[in-house]
Amino acid sequence: YQADWLLRFYGFNAQELLDEGHSSFDTRVDPKCDWALRNLDKFPVEINKAPLETLLRVPGIGYKMAERIVRARRVAALSFEDLKRMRVVLKRARYFITCKGVYYGGIDIDTEDLYPILAEKTDSKVMYGQISMFN
Repeated sequence: YQADWLLRFYGFNAQELLDEGHSSFDTRVDPKCDWALRNLDKFPVEINKAPLETLLRVPGIGYKMAERIVRARRVAALSFEDLKRMRVVLKRARYFITCKGVYYGGIDIDTEDLYPILAEKTDSKVMYGQISMFN
């Protein structure tokens, strides 16, 4: 369903998400992070200048938040603290954006360093499965 949202609401096309070189998503990260990690040449983006379409491709920034960012920056340039107050999911977004030209990721933006941070940590003792109303 997450990939469906990327296609319907975020402006991605199927060829961007999956291709012959990447025929399936990495299940340890969400589809938007998977795409971003394979397209690091497009990042970081300046939060105060990037068009809405570009903001929608930043992991951690959803459609409503991207619209809020675009509206807010018409009044004044946004700082990292402004994004915190707006409740942008900076846990992911911080690695893909700059604010007023400053990068707040804290690490070099390359797959080797970034991937383990964004990959979901799973507990080997936890069993995942379909929820049933009858169990």
